[in-house]
Amino acid sequence: MRRWLFELSTDRDQQLLVHRSWGSLAVVPDRKRAASVILSDGEHSWFAVPAGADDKAELTPEQIERVVIDALGGSSRPQWPDWRPLT
Repeated sequence: MRRWLFELSTDRDQQLLVHRSWGSLAVVPDRKRAASVILSDGEHSWFAVPAGADDKAELTPEQIERVVIDALGGSSRPQWPDWRPLT
């Protein structure tokens, strides 16, 4: 998974999507940062930042990997990152 996440780029127009009963999680390459992690429950959307960080903080590749693995195996959305409303 790390290699796949590492190879995500805006040039390739790729995203990683995880669909679960609690919603969908997307890892989207971003020109401003390595990637953004977006969560949607069908009505609302949020982006992930490291716990306790401000809105401009970036997740490390290891943190992105952890969110995706938690999403794949969890019965609820990943709780450890802070989720900020996407506006």
